[in-house]
Amino acid sequence: MSTHTDSPHRPTTLVQSDGDSEVNLSEGSIEVPRGGIATFTVRLNDSGSSATVVIGNESEDGYQANVSVTDANDDGEVTFAFNTYTAGNTSAGTVVRLVGDSESDRITFDSTESQTGLNSLLDTGDYLVAVGTNDDPAAVLETPDFVGALFVAERSDPSQTLWRTTQDTLSDVREASDNETRSAVTSVGDAIVNERLTRTDTLAFTPNDSNSDVLVTELSVPGLSGMLGTVSGGEVTDEFTAAIRSNNSSDAPFRVVLAEQNPGLNREPVTLDLGETLSAGTGIDDALTVVYAGGDTFYVFVDYDAVAASTVDGTDSAFEDGDEIAVNGTLQDARLLDIDPNETDASEGASRYPTASATFTLEAADGEFDVNEDDLVTTTAGENATITGTTNVAPGTELTVVIRSGEEVQAAFLESQTVTVGSDGTFTASFNLSAQAPGDTFEAEVTQGPFTTASEGVIVEENATEAS
Repeated sequence: MSTHTDSPHRPTTLVQSDGDSEVNLSEGSIEVPRGGIATFTVRLNDSGSSATVVIGNESEDGYQANVSVTDANDDGEVTFAFNTYTAGNTSAGTVVRLVGDSESDRITFDSTESQTGLNSLLDTGDYLVAVGTNDDPAAVLETPDFVGALFVAERSDPSQTLWRTTQDTLSDVREASDNETRSAVTSVGDAIVNERLTRTDTLAFTPNDSNSDVLVTELSVPGLSGMLGTVSGGEVTDEFTAAIRSNNSSDAPFRVVLAEQNPGLNREPVTLDLGETLSAGTGIDDALTVVYAGGDTFYVFVDYDAVAASTVDGTDSAFEDGDEIAVNGTLQDARLLDIDPNETDASEGASRYPTASATFTLEAADGEFDVNEDDLVTTTAGENATITGTTNVAPGTELTVVIRSGEEVQAAFLESQTVTVGSDGTFTASFNLSAQAPGDTFEAEVTQGPFTTASEGVIVEENATEAS
């Protein structure tokens, strides 16, 4: 693997624009993990003009890509993505493409004629990026208007963080994903800020596979973005699901497996390979929604209800209350890992495939009202009488709380309110009970939501509520 060093022909400092240069780059240097995607923004002083971008120098780096761009939308810049996974491979897929607001601009690049052919991934090291208005790449290399640098770095280990959210938030993200990737990223960010998407080590489910929490795995896998850019499908969810379904899953470029960690005595652990499940035609094609957050980070929304209701080869794949489940995201792409898939190395075993793993505990959705030492819900007679409770379901989940007066209460009442579970797992319902008196009894009940629960209650003096 090469690491480039300075030479008499390689600038040791960037050519900085003095403001009169016709073209330059918005960022002088860009770093990307090997196999990842680098994004360049070419700024042109004359709107509608063209530029040539030369990445690398074949005589010194063993690789060179010649890219021509035209500012067709007259906004003064062109942004394009350069895929280091496909660079040098004339058949692996797209090497450069316009992105963001530049999708209406023009780019000229031929994977066979416009780059140096390579037998493997682009090596780590620094690559000169020369920019100029001349349409001859050799002339741009000789006298560039601006020189930047692309640093291709070694990949770090993959990592994973588990989150959970609600079916409503999942619907919002799906709707945003149907519009454009940036809207989906904004939707995810808003859910985090509003505490509707929260980090977790538990997931609440319902026995009838409806309205369970939605599992979200945040995967950071260096090089994954470049690999997915070669998979047919176009949209990121399609690309991701196509990747995990490829080659009957076990040999797929990327693999996501849910594996039980605490099986009972004499019981095989339940494992669920999402790619295998998708490939089996189980009707859960909509179970995954994937949002690309930039770099090599992806938020994978897993509709647990759809997954839990699936079967593979006639076998029930559902997990149970109390199961500890590991989510294993494994990179298996031979090109990205620079390995021979047909070569067996017993000493390496599965370790040749880097895996990001995180574990959560599955819990039956449940909740209860806060009660006093007599197991009674207490509240006061007033316009803003409140009752509270706790639950293990995802923050943001909506519950319907109903209170109805006891049989002996003279001023009968029946009230309901829709409440939202807070980030700390609590919920609060407020009612107008100004017509009631201390001693009036009632029943409090959660009637709609992932769970139901009921408790007897009594209206007390205000200071008694504070004491309880």
